[in-house]
Amino acid sequence: MNDHFGDFSTNVGGLQSPTLELASNDHSIGLIVDAVSHSKYWKDTAIFIAEDDSQDGPDHVDSHRSIAWAISAYSKPGVIHTFYNHPAMVRTIEDILGANYLGINDANAFAMDDAFTTNPNYQPYDAIIPGVLCQPPVHQDLVPKCFIPGAKKTPAVPALHSGSWWMRNTKRMVFNAPDRNDPVAFNKLIWQGLVGDAPYPEARTGEDFSLDRENVLNTYRVPVALQ
Repeated sequence: MNDHFGDFSTNVGGLQSPTLELASNDHSIGLIVDAVSHSKYWKDTAIFIAEDDSQDGPDHVDSHRSIAWAISAYSKPGVIHTFYNHPAMVRTIEDILGANYLGINDANAFAMDDAFTTNPNYQPYDAIIPGVLCQPPVHQDLVPKCFIPGAKKTPAVPALHSGSWWMRNTKRMVFNAPDRNDPVAFNKLIWQGLVGDAPYPEARTGEDFSLDRENVLNTYRVPVALQ
């Protein structure tokens, strides 16, 4: 099993940075969807994914907010902005299975109806390999398909820092137990490691996304590391 984040000096397969670890996690999800969507079970299967630890990021709504996925032939494409929580996901799974509710919280939750359509799309999904998993320091045996001619893979985006940088700057951090690291220091380290010297966001802008979301998003540009 791969550590999904942290322990950069001991993780398997040469996954020595957050970029590599998250790429491996995303690729693993892609392989699951690839296998299921090419099987006879695709028309009857829904895959639900919730992030297990969203940390304490500077989200413009709430630091506890995270991304969830609902993957099936009946899923609507794109991003659904309706508010849902974990009981809502549990409620949705129970409704699909025709199972009884576990308690009052899931029974009273709103099912994730906005995430689905009654017009299915049975087109299977072909997993794409993140290009960063096909080059050092990642071990060649971690993703053998990297070296098959014609394999679908993304360009390998250059890393701002090496694995040794991440090992050195996280050597006093604890990743084998929850909530052992200072969230502010951890967030700033991730920002420095992935973005670089761009100013860390310390305050909210106060923009109301509900009024003119697309225009607001087009106004701001997420800073990227300079290579």
